[in-house]
Amino acid sequence: MSNIFPSIQFPSSIGISSFPWTPPSPKYQFQGVAFVTNGSSYSGSITGRVILHIIGGGGGGGGGNDYNAGGAGGQGAFIFAVLEYGNYNISCLAGTGGSGGAAGGTGNGGNGGSGGNSTCTVTDPVTGVVIATLTANGGGGGTGATGTSNGSGGSGGTTTIMCIPCRYTQSVNGANGGACGITENTYITYTTSSPHTVTYSASNSNCSQNGANYGDAGTGGGSNNTPGGNGAPGAVFIAVIQ
Repeated sequence: MSNIFPSIQFPSSIGISSFPWTPPSPKYQFQGVAFVTNGSSYSGSITGRVILHIIGGGGGGGGGNDYNAGGAGGQGAFIFAVLEYGNYNISCLAGTGGSGGAAGGTGNGGNGGSGGNSTCTVTDPVTGVVIATLTANGGGGGTGATGTSNGSGGSGGTTTIMCIPCRYTQSVNGANGGACGITENTYITYTTSSPHTVTYSASNSNCSQNGANYGDAGTGGGSNNTPGGNGAPGAVFIAVIQ
């Protein structure tokens, strides 16, 4: 058989052979940069299309007493942002979770603590100008039960977005807590247990429960004199597409 491809050497015994082939490299590559939680922070320079997933800390539930239930904490807020391809200096801080209030016995239950705010600041490395600030506020703490009534739920966190280079943003305010439990607004978050896994925020109708996923509120203490649950911490996931 005549070899019509002079640059490819086919074995004469079979007349043709396969030749090496290298698949093309992907045009864009997704790469995680940092995942910070519970009061930890990140600061660094990033080149590419930056992704910021920001979740405020959940509020702690108010303590119950012998008569009534405490109020659930408020849910932390959520921001998802994509920045245009560029060079950025980025600093992010993840909020803490609010602590649950103490049980009150025959007195009033303690108030839950507020969740901390999670914030990212983006600076232009050439001019030093701050070109973006994105904050997902933490949820408020629930109030403790009294001798005559259940505690009140904490307020859900709100968001503040100022972003010149953002190509896309999505935000969800946190839900307000109720007496004992909370019906949370649905958004994408992560499990607090390792390995941290993408999931959805989790509502909880049971008293004295800690927040299950980042940003989830702690529920209020029960009328059987139990403390309020702790709110889950806030989190920030940072990634880049290059």
